[in-house]
Amino acid sequence: NNAQLGGAELSGARLHEAILNNAQLGGAALNGAQFYEAQINQTVFDAMTNLITVKATGSALRSLNLTEVKNLNRLVTSAFGDASVKLPNDIKPLVKDKWPDTKLGFMEYREEWELFKKDPKAYVPPQLRED
Repeated sequence: NNAQLGGAELSGARLHEAILNNAQLGGAALNGAQFYEAQINQTVFDAMTNLITVKATGSALRSLNLTEVKNLNRLVTSAFGDASVKLPNDIKPLVKDKWPDTKLGFMEYREEWELFKKDPKAYVPPQLRED
């Protein structure tokens, strides 16, 4: 929590179950990093953050502004998020039918994230379920 990693060289790092809440990752080199079931909440990224080939399998993205960040494809398609994550317009279609389309409350977010982690490819967000 609150890690100051701006400009850090973390290429190829394996960050399994890392908690990166309120972390500063502006300008960090994360290309090829692997986040597995990490919690990335209110973390600061910027246009200089390098996310080329990042995988975030089963990770939780919440309350992030990623509108200026490049190379988001692999990050957002392997992670779980909701409408609290601000994305560039060209990335939004990648999560349209994969993430909840509203900002979830804390408990609902945790429940949905747990469902997602069980089988990310089979996960169906609440707005598309026939309950």
